[in-house]
Amino acid sequence: MTLVSEILVAAYRESNYTAVGATPTADEQTEALALLQSLMGSVFPMVVGTKLKPWYFPWPQKNAARAANYPAAPGDSGITPPNSTETPPANVRLMMKNTAEQRVYFQYQPQDGALMEYVDIGHTATVILDANGQLFETTGSDTEITITSDFPASRNPTRRWIYRADVGSWVELTTLTLVDEMAFPIWFDDYFITALAIRLAPRFGNEPRQTTIMRYTDMNVFLRGQYEQMGIVMVGSPGGHGATQNWDNEVDAFDGGDFSSGLT
Repeated sequence: MTLVSEILVAAYRESNYTAVGATPTADEQTEALALLQSLMGSVFPMVVGTKLKPWYFPWPQKNAARAANYPAAPGDSGITPPNSTETPPANVRLMMKNTAEQRVYFQYQPQDGALMEYVDIGHTATVILDANGQLFETTGSDTEITITSDFPASRNPTRRWIYRADVGSWVELTTLTLVDEMAFPIWFDDYFITALAIRLAPRFGNEPRQTTIMRYTDMNVFLRGQYEQMGIVMVGSPGGHGATQNWDNEVDAFDGGDFSSGLT
């Protein structure tokens, strides 16, 4: 695994701002670290384009001052709750407002690059995030994370995890320090090195080199290709939110007799 400090050193070296074997100054590292943090945070919402769907605990219509489960038409029974609130699909934002201990199971067999985000919107009881057959982080053997609450005195910060298929683990995207390991596989180091070198260039009164831009462009395509999420139709209750994590309920356009290759 590559250290954050190694990415910084390589980015300065990419533009020849430092000599071989040299280390950027403390001020240069601080400036580059802030830029790298921004680049890391922009990968999924801006580069890959992953959109997170809010997933409430409990559902708003269950505790709102004005109930939302109104009939949509005469004779309608109202909004149907999801099949299983505690087993959301991947790429959701867990909006936690539970008043009793709540265990949430992350998706079984998620896609590489799947996201899960925890948001404290006023939960007063413990939240247990279960990796559901996977692990948390690239070292150790943690299969669950327990998050306690101090609400209303304070709210917990938002937390986000990316699924790394190459290590079978959910890796948290945290605030970076120089001694941290990168959350992404080593084969994407060039993306962050070149992107950071491009961002550093104007601070030295320079334009980024064309070779750096070309490599960044290639890595941008590779990154999006690796982590773009395949469309999956989740089957749920009529009018409700699909919550099942059973692969048998996924719709595969190529699984069935209706598909024609056009060949005879």
